Amino acid sequence: MEAVTKLIGGLDYNYALRGDGQFTAKPVSKEEEIKALDAITDCLDPKFLMLPPKIVALIPPRPQGYIHSDELFRKKTGAAFDALSPAETAADLPLSFLFNDQRLSRMEQYTVNGGLSVSSMLNDLVEKTWKTPRRTGMEQLIQQQTEQVLLTYLLALSVDNTASFQARADGIKVLSDLKNWIESQQKVSKDSSYTAHLMLALERMKKPEDAKPSMHAEIPPGSPIGSDWEE
Repeated sequence: MEAVTKLIGGLDYNYALRGDGQFTAKPVSKEEEIKALDAITDCLDPKFLMLPPKIVALIPPRPQGYIHSDELFRKKTGAAFDALSPAETAADLPLSFLFNDQRLSRMEQYTVNGGLSVSSMLNDLVEKTWKTPRRTGMEQLIQQQTEQVLLTYLLALSVDNTASFQARADGIKVLSDLKNWIESQQKVSKDSSYTAHLMLALERMKKPEDAKPSMHAEIPPGSPIGSDWEE
């Protein structure tokens, strides 16, 4: 996933020497960026993110006294395994790379040479999450959770002083459009869970400075699984 996200707003370069014939630096092509973005949005589909129920049923409460590990998912369900937590982590990770302030600022500059624009990327993320057909059951919970995670990153971008002015401006425009769309959905929604989800989003939009995205610097540790020592 990290390799895929690096293609978006990516830079292909060589440590060239004068006269050696190598190119020095060039942006990744827009075609490659779009393919990478499509691969990422495919992974945000609730069906893809959901753990099979038979797997969830096999995971018992963690025994008392076991030490914490970075390989554990954070949970909000007490002793019980939080089946939404893996889906949240899986959605959060690629978004944290896409919303890196340096990447977004590069994208704005590369746009003038035909690269994928920040506004196009953000609108695509919104279209593939918030504006997709509504799911039911666990998929609905995952869908709404992923939408809130994306909203966290959009809100943080709108107040991020380390991003370029245009990146922030694009983020604010996408947020404004999303707000108008949510308000229109509120008027026609007949699902109480979905209506509450929309209300939460509008409430969060009032204080974008409260949004705290993860912004991973690198892929979290995962191998060797279960080891608490280093060679």
